[in-house]
Amino acid sequence: MVVFVWAAWLLLRNAPRQKAGLRALLLLAVVLAPIQLATGYSLANVVAPYAIDSISCLAYLATMIAVWRKSRLVSLLGLAIPVIGLIAAGPGLLLVLSLRTSRFFPVTEGRISPTASYRVFQRYSIWGGTPYYGFVIEKNPRWFPLIEKEAALGALPCGELRDAVIGPGRDEHVVQITCRNAGPGDRPVEVPLR
Repeated sequence: MVVFVWAAWLLLRNAPRQKAGLRALLLLAVVLAPIQLATGYSLANVVAPYAIDSISCLAYLATMIAVWRKSRLVSLLGLAIPVIGLIAAGPGLLLVLSLRTSRFFPVTEGRISPTASYRVFQRYSIWGGTPYYGFVIEKNPRWFPLIEKEAALGALPCGELRDAVIGPGRDEHVVQITCRNAGPGDRPVEVPLR
């Protein structure tokens, strides 16, 4: 963080107005991923979090290359620190990638209310590889529906995807999942949105 702030200061000080504007946009692109991580909000699209992370990494690399002319020390530190962190986290990252238990694109998705939407993914259990359907419910703020935040996730209680009906609950803070072929005594599942 300190190296990034130092690099930003080096890029913006004494820069002509037009170059300062372009460099500020580059620095803004770098902080998109940390903002996404800190707030939990992302653009309302399945690939948006990955695209934002990629853009942020490329902008960070471009920032360190641009700083090279001003201070080689800052540039080298800015490139070395993330590489050291990646090497240290490498075994954990490999484990997470090997245990990936869901497909990337949803099987189905839809809107529940003006402030909530859902996606259903086919997932696989870690032990045995048995496929099942898992849901993710996203909250959208009323003032800007193009962004979303994960509000709840879990496994569909119905055996088949076509048997599940995901809809609004008793208020805007609850989503109800109903199974069409429910047995006697089976009640709809209410999922609270956090």
